Amino acid sequence: LRSHQDTSKLADPYSFSTDARSWNNYTLTSPTNAREVFINKGLVGILHDEEVISAWSEAPRLTRDQWLAILCGFFFCFVMPVCFACKHKSPVCAIEAIIAELLHYALVDFFILRRRPQAAFILTSRRILQISRQPAYRDMFGMTEPMVKLDVLMHNSGLSYASMTMEAFVPWHRRLSAMIFRVPVFRRGQITTQGVHGVFKLWRTFGDVRACFHAISKITCMTRIPSIEPGLGESFMRTEQTVRQDKPPDPLCACICCPYTPPPAGVDFKLRLLERYCMRHRAEADVYGRQLVIRPATCFELCCGKGCVCELSCCCCCQLDEVLTDFIVTSHRILVEQRSVHRYCRVFFCGKKMPNIRVTYLAHNRAAAYLCQKDAAAFGFSKLRQDLKVKLLQQDAREYSAGLMLIQRPYQIYTQKEMPVPEKVWLGHVTQMLDLMTQRQEFAEEEEQGEEGGARGRGRGDESPRSSNSSVDLEAFFQQSGERRETSKGMAVRKGDKGKTKGKSKGYDSHKGKGKGEGKSKGEGKGEGKGEGETKGEVKGKGKGKDIGEGDDEGKGIGKGTRHTKGKDKGKGKDVEEGGDEGKGDGKGTGHTKGKGKGETIEDIGDGGKGDGGKGDGKGPVHSKGKGKGTKGEPGDVEEIEAGG
Repeated sequence: LRSHQDTSKLADPYSFSTDARSWNNYTLTSPTNAREVFINKGLVGILHDEEVISAWSEAPRLTRDQWLAILCGFFFCFVMPVCFACKHKSPVCAIEAIIAELLHYALVDFFILRRRPQAAFILTSRRILQISRQPAYRDMFGMTEPMVKLDVLMHNSGLSYASMTMEAFVPWHRRLSAMIFRVPVFRRGQITTQGVHGVFKLWRTFGDVRACFHAISKITCMTRIPSIEPGLGESFMRTEQTVRQDKPPDPLCACICCPYTPPPAGVDFKLRLLERYCMRHRAEADVYGRQLVIRPATCFELCCGKGCVCELSCCCCCQLDEVLTDFIVTSHRILVEQRSVHRYCRVFFCGKKMPNIRVTYLAHNRAAAYLCQKDAAAFGFSKLRQDLKVKLLQQDAREYSAGLMLIQRPYQIYTQKEMPVPEKVWLGHVTQMLDLMTQRQEFAEEEEQGEEGGARGRGRGDESPRSSNSSVDLEAFFQQSGERRETSKGMAVRKGDKGKTKGKSKGYDSHKGKGKGEGKSKGEGKGEGKGEGETKGEVKGKGKGKDIGEGDDEGKGIGKGTRHTKGKDKGKGKDVEEGGDEGKGDGKGTGHTKGKGKGETIEDIGDGGKGDGGKGDGKGPVHSKGKGKGTKGEPGDVEEIEAGG
């Protein structure tokens, strides 16, 4: 089909030429149509299997000095002589004006037009080529040599991100000039694209930037995500239709401004959003879409929300515009359209600055993360206002792209009696779509593990920790972390491992005061642990301890306070869990102990290294003071003592 297509009749015409044998006589554009590009595959170096997607000319604009020379010459050589001839009714002066203008045109053609550089872009299936050529011209020394500059950027049809900013409509003066010179109208703008080979930016000043954006969409590499299917989007749309959460209403008394949001200009608004700017890929289907707006919420914002801006409007500070964000999620990518619309008092539209339209798309396989941000502010005397902003980040990007932001302002307005306010239904649908995009690898792994039926896959397949709605089983987490022990040097060991450490450290939670315990317990365990929860009573035994849980430290001392132990143990302790510190000296505070001995792992309260100890009297609950020496001994088999010493 492409071989039979007449490319010279496209919006950006181009044709293949083989007349030129060298760069000296190669002309990039047609002499009769500056928009048509001549492509010489031999000189440019296009490969045999490389296909030309599009080509357009981009002649540099005239400089200020060149425009000044053209306009001043026309005024002094033609306008003034004609006015003088009309005033004095002299035909000789009129003839002189015509001759002078012909001479002026010849000089402009020789010094400006013939020396004007030529530029063209050629977009292929592998590369994008920018060719700049200054043709040969004659000066006082003879003919000059042509200058050629060729820039080549490789993409290999691997683009994944593209953003276009263009004028919202065609200005009236450009329409007038297009009618006079019989050229198609166009809108200027710029395009930023990103692929696996880097980022590059294009400017379009002599043609329609939307046609370039449509051509770039043909070389985009996208991967379909099976979890994003049209059936899911249809269920979302049906749910939103039943709830009917529409756009925020206009401010009070805004009806006198005749609010109206027109469709986008220059495109067929009957087409779907994707077909307006891009080419739909094979098997690409629409899944979910919605419109978000940024508009004034109060009459004060409508009248004084813009600030002092010098423009022809009903007031220099009126906020008469709204920003309409329309996005569509397909099975392969997300496309966002942001356009500024003059909604209120449209009679003053002609005096405003040129608004812009920004269109951005991103392939699902290049989405990295997203952020849902809700800012709150006071609204009046008794209400609260929330603004919503959802940002999407592509891979290899340092900051969130403005073209991939979904903004709803205002999002919600409510009073204190209405709190807590539930989230809107469509916000959950949007975040679920973004979850599927940014967590595609986790979902793919979960599906594979779910098919295999492994226990590991079932454990991970509940929810991803990156999701905003995910929950973590803290109890299971602490149980798993409690199985590991760390020595004073930070090395993980198992229960019952031997170690020798000496350390002095201070306890935690020091509070001054005196406390007396209701009971005392004496215990010396040998192979067995007795006692539960620090109850009143006395238990005696003698032996070597192991695995002391939630108890006080080993040593010999006397103290006062709740959960106070008094006894004498000889041996070498193992794995002190949630107990006190081993050290020497007295301390103040709840849970503070001092002693001297050798031990193993100390977690939660005590540090197993060397610390500074102090001497003094201990006051307060759970205080113990003692001094003891540990000797070497073989570990005994005892059970863990829970909530006891």
